Amino acid sequence: MNKIYRINMRSKEIKEDMFDSSMLLGNRGLTAKIVSEEVNPTCDPLGSGNKLVLATGILAGSGVTTTGRLSFGGKSPLTNTIKESNVGGSAGAEMAKHGIKMFVIEDQPETDTWYILRIDENSNVSLEEGTDYQGFNSYKTTEMLKEKYGSKSSICVIGKAGERKLLSASIQVTDNSTGHPARAAGRGGLGALMGSKGLKAIVLEKAKSRNKLEIVDKDKFNEGKKSIINFIKESPITGVGLALLGTMAYVDVTAESNIIPVNNFSGKMINDEQKEKICANAFADRAKMHGGRSGVACQPGCIIRCSNIVNNEQGEMITSGLEYETAALFGPNCGIYDYDFLVEADRICDEFGVDTIDVANAVAVTMDAGELEWGDKEAVLDLLKEMIEGSSELGVAIGNGTAATGELLKHNRVPVCKNQGLAAYDPRNLQGMGVQYASCTQGADHTGGHPMTVEGVDHTNPEGQVDLMKNIQVPTALCDNLMCLFAFTALATPEALEAIAKSIEGALGIECDVDRLMQIGVETIKMEREFNEKAGFRPEDDVLPEFFYKEKNASGNVFGVKKEELAAMWK
Repeated sequence: MNKIYRINMRSKEIKEDMFDSSMLLGNRGLTAKIVSEEVNPTCDPLGSGNKLVLATGILAGSGVTTTGRLSFGGKSPLTNTIKESNVGGSAGAEMAKHGIKMFVIEDQPETDTWYILRIDENSNVSLEEGTDYQGFNSYKTTEMLKEKYGSKSSICVIGKAGERKLLSASIQVTDNSTGHPARAAGRGGLGALMGSKGLKAIVLEKAKSRNKLEIVDKDKFNEGKKSIINFIKESPITGVGLALLGTMAYVDVTAESNIIPVNNFSGKMINDEQKEKICANAFADRAKMHGGRSGVACQPGCIIRCSNIVNNEQGEMITSGLEYETAALFGPNCGIYDYDFLVEADRICDEFGVDTIDVANAVAVTMDAGELEWGDKEAVLDLLKEMIEGSSELGVAIGNGTAATGELLKHNRVPVCKNQGLAAYDPRNLQGMGVQYASCTQGADHTGGHPMTVEGVDHTNPEGQVDLMKNIQVPTALCDNLMCLFAFTALATPEALEAIAKSIEGALGIECDVDRLMQIGVETIKMEREFNEKAGFRPEDDVLPEFFYKEKNASGNVFGVKKEELAAMWK
């Protein structure tokens, strides 16, 4: 149980080892440990010295809800920082069923041959030639792999963007509800890293004999597990709200509070007519059409069920997971208010295998620079086609992300931190998110600490935001070692954390309390920051683009957290 496999892509040697669960790390913490200890921080992220790490969580295979997430880690080709991108879907849970804690993909092939990493039904691990799959997008490749290895296989795959090593390339993972590669480990260009290893896909056949986590103290474990479920069910967000609307519920909140980005983070506020077209209920109505639905679990055993399935007129799935970030950034941030377009753009990006956040931001920068008209849907589709075909300099830049596009167009309003495009929250009315963008070890990543639901805080006031975000980032890093961030929104209380600690003690037989849990978060951030420092990053790099400090939004606010305060945040 809990094996580690190291796959050398040059020699094709596969080494097996056992994972030491006493280190009490999972997901993001495990990828940080391997990358920080084994990867030269100054290496070429697309060179032989970088490593791609896949890791499951501390309680993977235990049956605790949402602990089946899968983390991908390495040095980011996009940001040149350490990077972890985690994803739902079926692959993490299937890894646990095979008794695998972690894969470490090392070195590069000597030839242009592509490979498939196969875990067969008996949990045997092998490399097989995969050149026949070269040149196909993620959906077609997944279809072909399922025909060969079985329809119930879980798959991690890159599209043509990963093959071409575009800097916004994602790794697509099969969704639990549909089996399509609709779940994206999108941020940081880790699809390009996977492509640099000559690895087209990872196939996990359905395990014939399930490896269960051996629970040390079943009574203690079950008591903690039961409490975790109760906390999640009793929360109005995780118990009801997310199942009804998923992350699209954020649209109404951010639109009313001047947080949703409009026209490349111009600071404008959308009007009532636009709100009606883009509101959460408008999405719910669209999702229900042609047999689609909300309240879908993206990973096995999830009781929150925040995902959705959106179909076309023929009842065929377009996407199984339209998220707020994609809708907001391809939507109002590009002057577009049309869910039919938004689900189409999501599908295009998933097939090609690119991060919707960075690509949508890049499109908005193109519009802001005067290359396209705001709201021109057909022009956006044409530009995405150029990206896929590589038929224009601008199309290639779009595939390389927001920063590359801004550089090509010589535009001065480029919403990035450490080269990564901002998520869909304007920091002028959500100052804590601005702190998160700037200080995050992985570029402008909103998932490392989300302040929007924190009550009793004036989110437009820059005072106290640095301390607020330090207090959010540490438990969030803990969450990223364990489970889905949405589940953790109901578990970030002392009582709920005690239930998590009890589950860990019962499952692993390791002494654990709330202080030990928080130490996991501290340790994870420490490893990441030390790697970045060795890579050449300094506290002075923790800043937002200048226009956020100077341009007032419709509410009259600028981003007001002082740069010196940001630089001193983790000193």
